[in-house]
Amino acid sequence: MTDRLIRPPGAGEPDHPDHAPAGHGTCPVLRVALSSPTPSALLAEVHGELDLLTAPQLRSRLTHALTGSRHTVLVTDLTDVQFLGAAGISALLQAREHAHQHRIAFRVVATHRPVLLPLTLLDLTTTFDVHPSRAQALAAPSYPAGNGRVRREQPPSPDGGEPGSEGHGP
Repeated sequence: MTDRLIRPPGAGEPDHPDHAPAGHGTCPVLRVALSSPTPSALLAEVHGELDLLTAPQLRSRLTHALTGSRHTVLVTDLTDVQFLGAAGISALLQAREHAHQHRIAFRVVATHRPVLLPLTLLDLTTTFDVHPSRAQALAAPSYPAGNGRVRREQPPSPDGGEPGSEGHGP
């Protein structure tokens, strides 16, 4: 069996891969850059789209990075993620669970609508320890992993506005 783009009869374009329109037959690009900004923290900078095709790559990279890790915190920076679909959310939930099994705090940096909206609609801003910046995620005090609501402050709202004013400074 071959992977071919199937078009309805009379669609007008040849069914040859060299003649496929731009974007067809190509997988979305996902890049995960891992670094250790502090001795206790592992930073995963995620760039691209988190969807059905790319979620397994994220899951694999994070799971592999956490296995045998001496880090106590994993910060997953989603600032450069343009799309967060259900499979991407599932990969994040699995990575969070894997981190918590290894007693590693799992934090997420989310600053813009394509990431915050799905997390908010699915009520996952209390499941994930969401922070509005990488610096705040790295500096946040550690709490026992897996204790449910671990976020100390509201993440930015998905529409880009400011969160509630209770206890928020500049």
